Amino acid sequence: MRVKGSGKESFSVIVLAGGKGKRLGGNKALLSFMGRPLIEHVLKRVEELAEEILIVSDELKLPFDHPKVLLIPDVFPQGGPLGGIYSGLNASKNEWAFAFGCDMPFIQPSVLKLIALVSPGFDAVVPLIGGKPQPLHALYSKSCLEAFRGDLEKGLLKLTRSLSLLKVRYLSQEEIKAFDPHLISFFNINSPADLEKALNLIAQLGNQGKN
Repeated sequence: MRVKGSGKESFSVIVLAGGKGKRLGGNKALLSFMGRPLIEHVLKRVEELAEEILIVSDELKLPFDHPKVLLIPDVFPQGGPLGGIYSGLNASKNEWAFAFGCDMPFIQPSVLKLIALVSPGFDAVVPLIGGKPQPLHALYSKSCLEAFRGDLEKGLLKLTRSLSLLKVRYLSQEEIKAFDPHLISFFNINSPADLEKALNLIAQLGNQGKN
């Protein structure tokens, strides 16, 4: 991903795919959505913007090939999202990497460009939706690695705690709405009811919901 004026030449993308998805009957990454695995929708949203895509999982086997994708193990298997982001960021060849869950089929590239543009001078850029940080739709620098590893080694697994140690640019909901009025970038699928909502969103929003 190259963003004019961002001060950064290229970006990696980290996709966390270690969740069991118990309410959905298996690994969410491989859940069928619109005839394709859910994670494939995520990859489609980011592939033109990412120089490399790192999928963090200890057991996932993709049922398709993708030229930019590298599957990597979780350095801290019991470390939750913090461990997954650390693992991807540590393996990334770029200084900066976006991190997403594997269950977010409506990521908007325009929002990613906004996040990249406000990143100079910070360790991370994290959107706020409804006043709550969205660390699984955020941008991280390798300058986060020391703080993340320190918390992981202490068993402190809350991402918000780790972020409190860093210089973070929190992006307001109002700033994001200028590029994603319905905030669909942050919609994730955790249950059968969410699957139905996702299909309804596609029907309501047309091209913004499709890829």
